[in-house]
Amino acid sequence: MNTITVSLFRRPFHTRLCLESLCRAQRWHPWASYIAVCLPSIEKNAAVEAEAFGVKERNPDIDIRIWIEPSTVGDPHQASKWMLDTAFGQGSDCNLYVEDDVIVSPDAFLVLEAMQDHNQRMSGLTAGVCLYHETIPEHYLVSPPDPVRLHWYNGLNTCGGTAFLRKPYLDILGPEWNCKQVEPRGFDYSAHFLMYRHGLYMAYPDLSRSMNLGFTGGQLSHEQWKRYCGRSIWCQTDQALKDWRDFDIDEEYPALIKETWMAAELEHRGMTV
Repeated sequence: MNTITVSLFRRPFHTRLCLESLCRAQRWHPWASYIAVCLPSIEKNAAVEAEAFGVKERNPDIDIRIWIEPSTVGDPHQASKWMLDTAFGQGSDCNLYVEDDVIVSPDAFLVLEAMQDHNQRMSGLTAGVCLYHETIPEHYLVSPPDPVRLHWYNGLNTCGGTAFLRKPYLDILGPEWNCKQVEPRGFDYSAHFLMYRHGLYMAYPDLSRSMNLGFTGGQLSHEQWKRYCGRSIWCQTDQALKDWRDFDIDEEYPALIKETWMAAELEHRGMTV
């Protein structure tokens, strides 16, 4: 069983674009057993809720479920873990975690299918898929991007949709989801750090299968990410694949890369590698 969890915030227009794009991708290639739209129980927003229920009503052929986060969820780090824990607790084999400022391409789910097939043949090192590569450090990127090519790297970003496989999440990533103690912190940096420590890799496409609208609808809001943003190198409809077997995925994993920001965390923990 495959699932999608969508974290909503305070942006009604983003909510509509995000959920409609997921419905389009599900029709292009049915992959998810259901899409769980996660609404906060504390910071409610009537306009966001109206958009979520509106998308559900307009797409009766798609199994969209409304989840209400418990009151114990107090911040995005706890919210992301609650969504993933809930999905995997219900038997999900792979969960795509999406935030509301993401639009996915029509063939986004074909990337996930290709990764799952590869994992069945070469299991043990795969953690999942990152649909978006705009904020991946430049030493991972290939130019020009190839619409059919998938690569591996030992890190992740959650800016454009990240899929997690059941076993690496439950065994490694979930138990220490927000473990990083030295800045930069956060669940995405923590997961990246854990992937380096445990030798796990994410698949990512040369050509992004999602776009991040950011808070303003044009680019990401964080100043330190601007050097990686604004290119909008993502798959357009006429480039979208029809069959996941058309992807060409690397059969060899590259060497692990220790990012410069990991040094302080390793030193803090008394580790050298």
